[in-house]
Amino acid sequence: MKYIICLLLLFATEHTQANSTNESIEVIKSLIPSLSGTTSKIKTLKCNYKKEKWAEALVTKNSFEEKLTFNPQCDFEGNFTVLMDKFFPLNLKIKDHPKFTNLKSQVKFEILFEEQPTLYMTIKNLELTGKESLSANFKYGIYMDILNKDPFKRHKGGELEILKVNKKTIKKKFPVNFQ
Repeated sequence: MKYIICLLLLFATEHTQANSTNESIEVIKSLIPSLSGTTSKIKTLKCNYKKEKWAEALVTKNSFEEKLTFNPQCDFEGNFTVLMDKFFPLNLKIKDHPKFTNLKSQVKFEILFEEQPTLYMTIKNLELTGKESLSANFKYGIYMDILNKDPFKRHKGGELEILKVNKKTIKKKFPVNFQ
């Protein structure tokens, strides 16, 4: 399993705010490569995530190193150590995005046993920078059904909290569901 999270200068209208929210969601969605096939601005098809290591980490909680490099089908570059159940730093360069060139955040993956086992991705202190800037927090859940051919098919959804856009305080929350 492979995982890993936009703006206009003026926020005077709801249209501008909607664009910023949609672009932030697009960047965050691209951090979850199994979902990013629907995104057009950030390519992750050939980022060469270590699929087996991600699956192993879910079960064993073992950490591992991930290295992404730019190529024609990968718009992320950076090294990071994946940890389960703990926040780890994620710092990536972004290629060819019209507004952002860097992503910095703290990410945590954890499985919680609720009505159904659920894999949560939490991103805190997300900072997207470049021509524009955005800071946000994000939490998203995907139900786990290990007996299903696609064990992560059903999504619980989550929430994106936009904190600042171009240094302007926003503090608005938006529901997110990638299905």
